[in-house]
Amino acid sequence: MSDLFAPLLSRTPGITVQRLAERVRSFQGLSLLVLGDFMLDEYVWGEVTRVSPEAPVPVVEARDHTYGLGGAGNVVNNVMALGGQVTAVGVIGNDAHGTTLTQELVDAGADATGLLRDPERPTTSKMRVVARSQQNNQQIVRIDRESREKIRPELVAALHERAFSALDTSDAVLISDYNKGLLTPSLSLPLIEACRKAGKPVIINPKPSNSACLNGSTLVSINVHEATVAALTLPASEWEEGPPGELNAQETVEDVGRRLRRFFGCETLFITQGARGVTLFSENDVTHLPAIPAEVYDGTGAGDTVVSVAAMTLASGGCREEAAILGNAGGAIKVHKLGAVAVSSEELLTLLERGDILK
Repeated sequence: MSDLFAPLLSRTPGITVQRLAERVRSFQGLSLLVLGDFMLDEYVWGEVTRVSPEAPVPVVEARDHTYGLGGAGNVVNNVMALGGQVTAVGVIGNDAHGTTLTQELVDAGADATGLLRDPERPTTSKMRVVARSQQNNQQIVRIDRESREKIRPELVAALHERAFSALDTSDAVLISDYNKGLLTPSLSLPLIEACRKAGKPVIINPKPSNSACLNGSTLVSINVHEATVAALTLPASEWEEGPPGELNAQETVEDVGRRLRRFFGCETLFITQGARGVTLFSENDVTHLPAIPAEVYDGTGAGDTVVSVAAMTLASGGCREEAAILGNAGGAIKVHKLGAVAVSSEELLTLLERGDILK
């Protein structure tokens, strides 16, 4: 057994590296419904040649123009890299960026027929202008286009139709919330109830302001900063002296996590804490798993990786402890990579079998 996993497995009796490896192999061919805020990442790559005579800003001569999937699209990339199939359901604008985003999903191998076009809102996009040099790539500016207005009731009805039609062929539902107006109780709660009746897990990575959308879900995963913010949404009666500030001590994390799990109404809550690991909360237990040691190059997209691996674990019939350990492992691999890139099942297996974290 790899020494990397000894601290984790010592806290989860009955789970072995071999069992975890078999679980990862069982990811192949699983089908997930991914509902969420899909975004288009746009990159303009160029070189800085001079300072503008109009203002003290660099002039970037564009050399290349590329696109990628952001937000819930990064979750799609992760699920597919793990061996899964995806039906994407969400709202985009009736614009050129929406067409490009749809094509990016199709090119990645996802079913994008669940995306609805709303002419009253733009496709969420983030354009980054990056100056290349021999030493590094320097982001000069980022331009965002988005709407955070709640989606219209008629669109909720149409989203229900598309989501429920995909539910029969899905092994689990993963909701990726970036607080762009998609997630509302009227959208999520009927879907969660349908999944409960069908015995299918619902995994949600929410923003704290959408805590009313989580009741009945199988797993909610948030990071420690989001848990701090979410604590402020709890009723005043929960606190004798008010909610705590930053959750720096594990005892405070556990106190807040117990209260949040009850408030959210979910079966299991994960609070991810970066280098401090992940704490999982259920009705009767609190278990803290230390992080797998890894040199951190870039934490971008690590939360998407953790929740994607956890969702695939639960979709395959795994328990919450397996989901936490494998999600932890996926996060360790991700932070060793630059950019919002996916973690594959092959990388997870290599980490499990050899203790290697791949670049």
